[in-house]
Amino acid sequence: MIPSEQIRDLADAGFVIVLADYSLCPQVSLYDGPIQDARDVYHWCKKTLPGLLAAEGVKVEPAKTVAVGYSAGATLALCLVG
Repeated sequence: MIPSEQIRDLADAGFVIVLADYSLCPQVSLYDGPIQDARDVYHWCKKTLPGLLAAEGVKVEPAKTVAVGYSAGATLALCLVG
């Protein structure tokens, strides 16, 4: 759902892009599904991904992790604040 031009621009600027799926409601609750999924992937990007990429010679700075999204994804990104 993210325009390929945006992905290319971010990659050209040195960003590592991670696109994550999330659980859908009403199969699960909002908190136990998509909000927890967003928190889990954000934590994974800060704690696990840097080590995986370092093994490939790519250095990332976990403190510079950001979350963006569109529509419901934007709401989930906002839920990561705090």
